[in-house]
Amino acid sequence: MRVVRIALAGAAFVLAGCLDGGLVSFLAPVTTSAPITQIIMFSGDVVAVGPNGYCAALSASRPNTGFAIFTSCPALNGSAVAIIGISTVQIGQHGSALVEKHAVELAAVLQGVSGPIILARDGDTSTVMVKQVIQADARVSVYFDDDAPAAIYGTQEAEWRSFIDVNDRLVTVSVRGFDFAPLSARDGERLLDQAVAVLIAANK
Repeated sequence: MRVVRIALAGAAFVLAGCLDGGLVSFLAPVTTSAPITQIIMFSGDVVAVGPNGYCAALSASRPNTGFAIFTSCPALNGSAVAIIGISTVQIGQHGSALVEKHAVELAAVLQGVSGPIILARDGDTSTVMVKQVIQADARVSVYFDDDAPAAIYGTQEAEWRSFIDVNDRLVTVSVRGFDFAPLSARDGERLLDQAVAVLIAANK
């Protein structure tokens, strides 16, 4: 259990470091004729992708630290995206995988007093409310609210996040909506499920 807490705390620290104030303006519309939908990480060891119809925000992604961010791209394939939002992918170092072996323990950690510590955007656990933790095989998902100021301006408080293993690396996938178009609980779960499925398929 302690190993799981330490590993997750490290992953949360890396993610918080990526989502700093310099990323608040990345959500400019994609205007290229060929939108980029995937980012190669760690010399090709992992491919980061977003949900179907999402494009990479290259200026906000940090491939050298395993971080990628995707946003809905209405122009992709000439059709609008069904669920508007953002998706982030944080990939850990080789050997960091822990979900397959410790899924039950991980779910327990997220449900317990350590959950808000791991999930808090700015380290303030009082801003986090964990709503649900689901463990299904080698995937653990958590749905929560964090009313701390968002590092990415204009995103909603609710967040849907999954922890999975990809190529012996711990991977965190998160989705959120925007204040002007917040995700419902149902759409948040649907978008997260899609983001995880597409990521797994891209790395088989």
